[in-house]
Amino acid sequence: LEPIFSSEDIMRQMPVEGKLFKAVDAVWREAMQNTFDAPGVIVTARREGLLDSLINANGKLDTIQKGLADYLETKMVAFPRFFFLSADELLEILAETKEPRKVQPHMKKCFDGIDKLEFQDGSDSSFQELDITACLDAKGERIPFEYEACNHKLINPKDSGGNVEQWLVEVEIIMKKSLAYTIDNSYDDFQKKNFMDWIKLWQGQVILAVNQIMWTSRIEASINEGQIIGAEKAITNLANEIAEEVLATVKLVRTKISKALRTACGALVVLHVHNRDTTFMLAKVGVESTTDFDLLAQLR
Repeated sequence: LEPIFSSEDIMRQMPVEGKLFKAVDAVWREAMQNTFDAPGVIVTARREGLLDSLINANGKLDTIQKGLADYLETKMVAFPRFFFLSADELLEILAETKEPRKVQPHMKKCFDGIDKLEFQDGSDSSFQELDITACLDAKGERIPFEYEACNHKLINPKDSGGNVEQWLVEVEIIMKKSLAYTIDNSYDDFQKKNFMDWIKLWQGQVILAVNQIMWTSRIEASINEGQIIGAEKAITNLANEIAEEVLATVKLVRTKISKALRTACGALVVLHVHNRDTTFMLAKVGVESTTDFDLLAQLR
């Protein structure tokens, strides 16, 4: 408990438990000093008031532990992702509220895809020091936080009054908004660019999400086109297009590309092969309407 209550931030947030710990600490230090001065077993065992003071100190420790557990629970309820952390890890974060960058080693446990946050160091005049402007994964792939586009206030831990959970909740909100905004932009870009050029411009998760959205859109367009040229022909044409995209993606993986793009392409090939096979199947069974069960079963 000593490293915990040696933190000014913890002492400020848990004043009652802090005072109790100081009292227990004083009892322990005094007992140890007296034992050091007179190390005999008999002398120590017969020391007046020692047993009562240690029993009392143990009672206070129980109170401190309960207070600490309640304190951590309030933080976990405020930011439920804290439940993924151990008590020691959470205390490490809470004990360093003046240095928000200390949260970086624990981001992976709180957010599966986030390795670290991008804190401004004050060198950019358009931002204040510690403004949070992006999140990055382990491979360095970056999603910028689109504050203006998403109509969200710029996040700076200094504005939260030392409450880590408060600004982390805001990080979670802007992360979701920014990802949705990026997916929207990528969806529009997909329809303007060549498939292989498009892949190279966007983040892995965005590529996979938009690819699935576009498959649904393209298969519905093919079914509608099938009312003119025949369902099987229209859907088979789409399946052949997807097959060509699979081959082109495989060729791209064999070239010199970044590790992040290679990982994204690997996942994309798996999804694309599934989409290709599903599209050939839909052509074979003769899907003629967007409400046909064979299509709806795939969408679910």
